[in-house]
Amino acid sequence: MLNFASKKMHMERKLSYDISYSQLNVWRRYENWVLYLSIGCTIVKAAASQFGIETGLDFIYYLGFISLVLYGILYVIVEIFLQPRVATERQKGLLDNSLGTKLLIDGTEGYFDNDNNPIGAKKLLVNTFENCFFTYNIMKKMLPKVATCNIILFVVLLAFAYFGYQNNYIAMALLQLFFSTVFFRRLMHHVSFCLRLKELQEQFIHLFSSHSVTEKELEDNGYYFTLMYETALAYNKAPNSDKVYENSKEELNKKWAVIKKRYGI
Repeated sequence: MLNFASKKMHMERKLSYDISYSQLNVWRRYENWVLYLSIGCTIVKAAASQFGIETGLDFIYYLGFISLVLYGILYVIVEIFLQPRVATERQKGLLDNSLGTKLLIDGTEGYFDNDNNPIGAKKLLVNTFENCFFTYNIMKKMLPKVATCNIILFVVLLAFAYFGYQNNYIAMALLQLFFSTVFFRRLMHHVSFCLRLKELQEQFIHLFSSHSVTEKELEDNGYYFTLMYETALAYNKAPNSDKVYENSKEELNKKWAVIKKRYGI
């Protein structure tokens, strides 16, 4: 997963909380592996039952049960404990860079591409615009693959759930129905987040393109737009992709440079 504040710009950067994001990514990877293992066990068990295969079914059953419990534990660790803590560090870095606070022990040198702007609410606005631009474009590039994978898994698991219900495997059907909703919710979170970021980016562009907007209005909107962006992140459950970012960073850096020049920010 790509954290929302880990853009590697062309300049040297310094982020004191990179290690926290690395740990979060490792734990989230474990969470996904265990989820897929649990799903695989339910599918194998359903297929074996259909063909009358009994050898090893007890092992598959217990492995699936243990992996499901582990998934629940890892979900709590990642989403309830690690993610909020790392998000708080990222927010501190945004405030330090934009408003000159010293909430982090170390600074955020080279993180934003706006270090030439004076400290204040307008810099907060521009930094948030940069965050929104990169996050939205990465999520948009991820959407086709995310949609394809999650729709396939949703349909397959829903089919197995229906098969289990038809054959009176009620517990198996309910478990597979639960798994299918996991992937459906992932897709809906991703689509909803993309739409929210697209709307927010358009608001940024409208604000900066207005010839009548004053410096005071820009500063006032700095806090409001940051609040809207952070709220969108808080409700988002769709992780970003490091791989997509690495493949797109040169293109996105160039586009961001064009935007800065066009709107004089």
